[in-house]
Amino acid sequence: MRTIAKGFAVLLAALAVAVVFGLVWLESGPGKNYIASRISDRLGRELVIQGDFDVEWSLRPRVRMERVRLANAQWATEPVMLEIPLLEFRVGLPELLSGEVYLPEVLLMRPQILLRR
Repeated sequence: MRTIAKGFAVLLAALAVAVVFGLVWLESGPGKNYIASRISDRLGRELVIQGDFDVEWSLRPRVRMERVRLANAQWATEPVMLEIPLLEFRVGLPELLSGEVYLPEVLLMRPQILLRR
């Protein structure tokens, strides 16, 4: 029985270390670039996060991005559709786990948005 308890404790410790490293990686340069790349793939347009990227973890994590730029559609005359010096938002984790995207708080500081039909 003690062997099982020790194995379980080692497994929990390894999981905790993996989570901590994952959270640190997420806020690092490669993590920021990975997130921007995934969003770019989903939107079909390049998203660039030129400034800091920070996540404050809780049940409603706060995400803060600085100097965010989204490219325009290829047919557009202007190359940039969206520039935001500061973007902050909170994500509801319980809702996200059930498949719903819930953003209870969104802050856009001096956004420049170019919309065309």
